[in-house]
Amino acid sequence: MLVPNNSPAKTVQEWIDYAKKSPGKLNYASSGNGTVVQLTAELFQSQAGISVLHVRTRDGACHS
Repeated sequence: MLVPNNSPAKTVQEWIDYAKKSPGKLNYASSGNGTVVQLTAELFQSQAGISVLHVRTRDGACHS
């Protein structure tokens, strides 16, 4: 998991709490549906009780 240095979340639990307080504001990138990253993120969201937008990138890299 990568977050910007200026993120208010410094731990995974803080990030989950932030995601719960900020529905629709967070996203993650992968190279497409069915990839390991996308499936892992879906499982993580399900278990954490959050919803984060999936953004497909051409090369699978996360750009800021």
